[in-house]
Amino acid sequence: MVVIEAGCTGDHKEDEEDRTVVSTSASRNRRRRVENWTYIPRLPDDIAMEVLCRLPPRSHALLQGVCRKWKDVVNSTLLYEQRKERGTTVHFLCLLQAASQVDLKQHPVYNVSLLQLGQRSDWERLPPIPEYRDLGLPLFCKFAAVKGRLVVVGGWNPATWETLRSVCVFNFSTWTWRRASDMLSTRSFFACASVDDFVFVAGGHDNTKRVLPSAERYNIQSDSWEVLPRMHEYRDECMEAVMGGKFYAISGYPRLMHCQHVTSAEVYDPLKRSWSRIENLLNVGPCVVVSAAERLYAVRDQELLSYRSNDNTWRLLDKLPEGDEGISAALCMTSFGSSLVLTGATHDDEEKCKTFLYRLPIETVSKGGSVCNKGIWEALTVNARFLGITQASCVVEV
Repeated sequence: MVVIEAGCTGDHKEDEEDRTVVSTSASRNRRRRVENWTYIPRLPDDIAMEVLCRLPPRSHALLQGVCRKWKDVVNSTLLYEQRKERGTTVHFLCLLQAASQVDLKQHPVYNVSLLQLGQRSDWERLPPIPEYRDLGLPLFCKFAAVKGRLVVVGGWNPATWETLRSVCVFNFSTWTWRRASDMLSTRSFFACASVDDFVFVAGGHDNTKRVLPSAERYNIQSDSWEVLPRMHEYRDECMEAVMGGKFYAISGYPRLMHCQHVTSAEVYDPLKRSWSRIENLLNVGPCVVVSAAERLYAVRDQELLSYRSNDNTWRLLDKLPEGDEGISAALCMTSFGSSLVLTGATHDDEEKCKTFLYRLPIETVSKGGSVCNKGIWEALTVNARFLGITQASCVVEV
């Protein structure tokens, strides 16, 4: 067994004088010393980084106590970027899920349920957001994943049901939450997704129940929000998707017309900084929609549908898992790579949820045209403490 000495080379044992000097020049000198330290003694930095990138995410928080350079790496996005470059990232499924209740008369408390995908691991819960420690997460908040972080946006205050503009970010390396800059508008039931390093939000309604056509985006690096051009239409309860580096706001209720969803969608192009409109995109009725592998997918009742953009039609891809071990309807859906992740109510109890992974099929081409084969359903780990009603889902690459 080879034991690698954990630590950073350089002037590690600051004397008491170093600890008490607070001048600007001394601080600058200390930063220079930190920058010159190597990650692991007697190892080139590229090899040392390879070692760090192969440590499991749950051990990253411990790295902060080794030295300042390791702490800086853990708190920045560098470790995530290096893991992604080396192909050592893992995927965590995050669910906004009601916790088990002893007193059924109380309102449910929502937390983030967590499962590492691709591993024989069990469910666990993220620590509570400090300001909502006893109340749970905001109801109907939205999730987005950016650079190994989980971003929780908007929703309702669980105690007052007031629509919020709050934003909280969970760092999987430090295993801590931080309060980020608020959205520019209170917002709930809106479209929310990440494109590159930004979180985009659009539509929904504010604290006065006014339906919104507005949109904004969050820069996680600068912790700042930017107003985007307004959509062409007011959209409450719209759904989100990302394809081709563009942000989609799909369907929703327009202003003064809360009885029927519109079938159109709007697409924001970050390069052109403008919206375009797609007529009659969601022409199959109310659905749960997600994008994966540059294509749209939707669940309508017990049917999983695939969208064909060339003729603006939806094709039946598969049926949801049936029977006692299946689900009656999809409550939320997310994706990663070429797989979908569906969470829905069980057939025997609408208050309980199960989650399934669906590995998308490979589309084959024959003389008669393309043939869409069926994919593979896989039931994820079941734990009796993690069966509560689920309002949102997201996969975070860490």
